[in-house]
Amino acid sequence: MSIRNLMCNVLTCVAMLIGTFAYAADKPDMQVLLFTDRSNEFTDDGGYPVIYLDEVLRIEEELTQAISHFDLSENMKSEDFEAVRNQLSRVMDEQALLDAYAGLSLAWSLNVTHIPAIVTRLQGERSLVSYGEYDVPHSLVRIRN
Repeated sequence: MSIRNLMCNVLTCVAMLIGTFAYAADKPDMQVLLFTDRSNEFTDDGGYPVIYLDEVLRIEEELTQAISHFDLSENMKSEDFEAVRNQLSRVMDEQALLDAYAGLSLAWSLNVTHIPAIVTRLQGERSLVSYGEYDVPHSLVRIRN
C-alpha cells in the first residue's frame, strides 16, 4: 500500500468519525453509531448509520469471484494479466472498499469488541458502547435514563 493510499484511508476514517457523530441532527444531545455484520441485523436502526464490519470480506469475495476463472499462476501471459486488471476495474468500487476499511478502523478506535454494538456519545461526555441490543430505540431510552 502506498503512502498516498494509507493517508487517504486515515483521512477517510477521521472524516467518517467526525461526520457520523455529527449525523444525529434530530437528537443534538446524542450522537449514535451502529456496528454489526450482515448476520446480526438491527430490528430497528432508528435511521442511524450502520457500519457492517464484514463488508471488507463481502467485497473481497466479490473480487475473488470476478477473477476466479483466470489462471493466476506466475506463468500468466501479459494479455491474461491485462484481462484480470480490466475485470477488476469493472467490478471494484474503490470507495466502497475504503469505506469498509474505514468502518473497521472506526470500530477499532472506539474499542468495539463485540457485535451488535451501539456507540453513543452524549454531548461533552465520552463514548458509551452498548452490546447485544438489536432494538436501537429501546437501547437509547435505557441509555438516556
